[in-house]
Amino acid sequence: MKKKLLLMRKGLIWLLTSAILLFTCFFAYPALNSEQVRESKPHAGILRLWHIDNFEGGIGSRGSFLVRCARDFEKENCFILMTEHTQESAEQALKDGNIPDLISFGTYFGEIAQYAQPLKDYRFEAAQMNGQTYAVPWCRGSYFLFSADGDFQDMTESNTVISVGKNALADGCAYFSGMIGDFEHKTSLQAYVSFMKGDYTYMLGTQRDLYRFATRNFEVQAKPLNEFCDLIQYICITARETTAYEAGVQFIEYLLSESVQKTLDEIGMLSMYTADIYGTETAMSLAEKECPKKMVNAFLAGEAKETIFEVARNAVSGDKISAKNFENLFQ
Repeated sequence: MKKKLLLMRKGLIWLLTSAILLFTCFFAYPALNSEQVRESKPHAGILRLWHIDNFEGGIGSRGSFLVRCARDFEKENCFILMTEHTQESAEQALKDGNIPDLISFGTYFGEIAQYAQPLKDYRFEAAQMNGQTYAVPWCRGSYFLFSADGDFQDMTESNTVISVGKNALADGCAYFSGMIGDFEHKTSLQAYVSFMKGDYTYMLGTQRDLYRFATRNFEVQAKPLNEFCDLIQYICITARETTAYEAGVQFIEYLLSESVQKTLDEIGMLSMYTADIYGTETAMSLAEKECPKKMVNAFLAGEAKETIFEVARNAVSGDKISAKNFENLFQ
């Protein structure tokens, strides 16, 4: 009883302090709108772009993909200087006053919020603050349920492992996919090694695991789980000078163009805007047919992240108070 009262207190405090930072998105393909074509003066300087990998991707490098996009963009536009950062180094650089013109980042880096500029011609609810959009996703991952020898009908808490990757709220996906129980949790490396050894029949993982299995010629069945996702790579503009801001918008328009989005298979990632990248009936082609129904706000503050991860874990374990608190954030 004492434990439940403590959970209730923590849950209520958390709801009051962080609920406004979480949103539910219910689009088949989300409302990312560019309502006008900008006609602006070319930017004479250099656009400084930071890229931050803070969750596991698919194959290859999202940073290298961005560099290739920047080089193609430069053929008719201004030069882009890209720097790769860790989340920690980017946070320190921002505190030191070193602010770039654009930042590519994943969920759970709320420190960027105070530097991001509104994207007036776009609307994406999971990256809104005070009704305005401050970032847009340029690629995404997906959670999957994997089976090496099963039809997904006999899942139990004893034969299923949840893979926990960096900055991946796998328990959020598990809960909204109906997985309630005392599941084993392992790091992404430990989970897929144990799964391949036959210690588990099922594993909840991500797009990264698809490519791990393929590299090892390990055959699996993969079922996309589209109820929830936080594996999203965003881009925002931090430039305040007008021509740099407008050049940043032009680069975003290029990055989100169909010609670029349809090449995301080069890095094993998915698009928020097209369901026609992978073509054949592979696990990725099934995953791209529907965007996530629920997403964490792009600017969730770091101090709130630890709490939401804890509450999601408790909700999966069957704690009804945590489950109610977690669900209330997505009403």
